[in-house]
Amino acid sequence: MAETRMTELTNVPTFLYFDEEELQTLRERSRTSPGRHFDALRAWVDANLWRRPLRGINEPFLHASSEVYFEETFSHLSNVMLTYLITGEVRYAEVARSWLSELAHYPTGGGSQYSVGPYIATLAQGYHWLGDVLTLDERGAIRVQLTTLVREAYDCSVTPDRAWWYRAHLHHDFWIPVAGFGLGALALLGEEPDAARWAARAAEELQHALDLLGADGAWHEGAADWVYGLVLFLLFSDVYRRAGGASLYDHPWLQNTWRYRLYCWLPDDTYVYLNDSFRSGRYNIMGSASSHVLRKLAGEYRNGYMQWLAARDERFDYATERPGVYRSPYDWTTNLPYPTSTMHCLAWNLLWHDPSVAATPPDDLPTAHHFANQGIVIARSGWTADSSVVTFSCAPVGGHEAHRRVVAGDKRIARGLSHAHAQATSFTLYARGQYVVVPPGYGKTASRFQNVVAVNGSGQLWGPEYDAEIRAVELSDDVDYVVGDATGTYPREFGIRRHQRHLLFLKPHFLLVADLLDADPALGNRVRHYTWQLHTNPQEVTTSAFPNGLSLQARSDTAPVDVHLLVPELHGRLLSSFAAADGTPVLDEIGFVMNFTIPASAAFVAVFALTELALRTPIERIVGDHCVGALMGGAADARAVVFARGAQGTALSYRVDPARSARHLVAGLPSGVRYRTETALRPRDTRWPERALRTGEENFVDEIVVTAAEDGADAPNGLLRFGA
Repeated sequence: MAETRMTELTNVPTFLYFDEEELQTLRERSRTSPGRHFDALRAWVDANLWRRPLRGINEPFLHASSEVYFEETFSHLSNVMLTYLITGEVRYAEVARSWLSELAHYPTGGGSQYSVGPYIATLAQGYHWLGDVLTLDERGAIRVQLTTLVREAYDCSVTPDRAWWYRAHLHHDFWIPVAGFGLGALALLGEEPDAARWAARAAEELQHALDLLGADGAWHEGAADWVYGLVLFLLFSDVYRRAGGASLYDHPWLQNTWRYRLYCWLPDDTYVYLNDSFRSGRYNIMGSASSHVLRKLAGEYRNGYMQWLAARDERFDYATERPGVYRSPYDWTTNLPYPTSTMHCLAWNLLWHDPSVAATPPDDLPTAHHFANQGIVIARSGWTADSSVVTFSCAPVGGHEAHRRVVAGDKRIARGLSHAHAQATSFTLYARGQYVVVPPGYGKTASRFQNVVAVNGSGQLWGPEYDAEIRAVELSDDVDYVVGDATGTYPREFGIRRHQRHLLFLKPHFLLVADLLDADPALGNRVRHYTWQLHTNPQEVTTSAFPNGLSLQARSDTAPVDVHLLVPELHGRLLSSFAAADGTPVLDEIGFVMNFTIPASAAFVAVFALTELALRTPIERIVGDHCVGALMGGAADARAVVFARGAQGTALSYRVDPARSARHLVAGLPSGVRYRTETALRPRDTRWPERALRTGEENFVDEIVVTAAEDGADAPNGLLRFGA
């Protein structure tokens, strides 16, 4: 067994999360404030007081999908018992007593299941919240059951392979039982000799999980699973700190995680759903509501942005119709809407909402953020309803810290990453009020379903040991630029020496995506083809083709997003549709295919037109010496964007035809080098001497040359700007 570092702990407050004085304050606030949280809590409890616990539970039930029952039980009794504490009405206490009496006599052999977390938490809260109404026999039965369950879950956390979640630190199903048995241990302080050791073990394990997440605040399973993993963790962290333990709230990941939730937010109050996440930003049972988690972060860190977002999430959580949160979607037949999300946030919104923290809209925040450990950039044109949102992902599965530790020998980390996807260089796009280029969603972990380049019909290797990284990031008010390198994710036999994807967001009008691939020339005689993949949701978006491009049209009849594939000029087109077993459309794939004779160096360049102005703008390809790119706009507003593809120190050149005043962006240049640009006016038709030509710009081309020079201009993060 692993040795647990001991921490000197004192007894916890009377009611775990609050003491008598704080309870009086809560009662007063519930009577005198606008009281929407208490009113909603009491209304729900009164409407659901008829519910009764399951009887005759046996051990096979505990080893099946018991998480639904125990998570609902946890939230149901939290609501009922808190209503009792605030009102003092005995009818609420009597109902809770009947539940606790039944729970105290269930079999205790389910400690290896993650559902033991909410089961333990329910008993722990009942033991403290109903202390004035439980008889000595009832308290004794709860204490015995609680002690047995906590001891068994603790043993599972220190004994290899006793439970599947053993040391699966990066899986939400690890956080739930560990935080749960930690909370139960804290409830037993002063009564059970081993309680402090059990609580310290839970804290140690959760601290290690936080360390594996790095410092960027991002969650590798997606914004929905983020909620699911945090609920019991936050409760344990609260009580552990109150008992004198080290504050997990001081960890940089937890301090920064508000940014992840906020930047994943979409203007229609849904969420980016990378990895095994969902559009609602909520998942499974306890994670089917989210506003309370945001309320807690808002109060803990005095964060007005979280208070603002919590209010928006709350409208979703308190809606009476089925909100579209999915329950245990292990296959399509169980991917059903969960109807009672509201119950899971009621008690905690009342406890955690701190009205002294004013809601602050995010208008003053940067429109893009780089989450370094998870290799995610989320960029938006603004924070308004008509804003576009782009995501870009490029990191090892599970993040860089997990990769570093796996390479150092900790192979067990991978078992906690089953909800993370192979998505190096994948991007998604929300525009025109619609998620037009989508991630694949739950369960589709292979890069086959991602918006990436497939090689020989195959995808990237899945696993934290395969390296991928963001090489450069430049985020500004008007341009966001990121370069991802997925070279290390392809099978070696494919001979991919380099695959870098450049994503450049010219806000708000254009998104450019350029892929540069270099293969081993010695494999030239082997069959090789590349497919540039794009995925849409067939229930929301239809696609129609035009020469060298696609129009992505929302079924809501908003204006389309046009995709211009400029490079390669010659390509095939592949259309695929994925459906559930019952025929329900799930995912459409559009593939632009480059096959037959492929040079060792190949490229794809695509331009997305995101606004009305962009749809009207002429777009042309640029293929120059050691660069490829796009020319957008006419004589009055031209922008040339090219991506360097030569070796370091290689000069590049390209033409703007016909000549015109233009703003230029050259991306992908080696950093730390200064560059000189030269522009020369050349006649379009070399058969005539220049003096014989008319002087109109249409008779000339601009020839631009970019070379390294000590007296040249800087190119921060490889991005050089010049011109009008």
